[in-house]
Amino acid sequence: MFPGLMQALHLKLNHPSKTQLQRVSARYFYAPGNARIIDEVTTNCPVCTSLRQLPPEVFTESTQLVDTFGSNFSADVVRKETQKILLVREKLSQFTITTLIQSENADDLRDALVLSILEMMPASGATVQVDNATGFQKLQAESEYSGSLLNKLKIRIDLGRTFNKTRTQ
Repeated sequence: MFPGLMQALHLKLNHPSKTQLQRVSARYFYAPGNARIIDEVTTNCPVCTSLRQLPPEVFTESTQLVDTFGSNFSADVVRKETQKILLVREKLSQFTITTLIQSENADDLRDALVLSILEMMPASGATVQVDNATGFQKLQAESEYSGSLLNKLKIRIDLGRTFNKTRTQ
């Protein structure tokens, strides 16, 4: 009976906090385990839950100053029906380049990526942020090898967050 009474009192008093409801109920009622029941009523109230303060961010988002056009890009593969499209976006101006690719293997991705950004890239090189697809992982390893095309052109591949839930295994 006490849980129903506390539920009704919580609604009638316009959703008081747990402490406020405990103080009001202590004036007029007593039941064993009343603190636990009041905690359940306030915790499970949909109105109180929707107004509750959100926890701090799991990942802090930060921005970095991009002052050189063509030095930072993001890239991903978009599948539309049977086509595979490499979408590359320059981060300063949001200029977008698309290229049709045959497959998502590292060779096709490298060729399309280099052709997409080479004309805009400064002599100091560029960083391309990508997801953790297998082809991009191979490109990232290749970009660290001193004899590779990506390393010679000073194109660095940034895999982004490795703990992203939607990452490719």
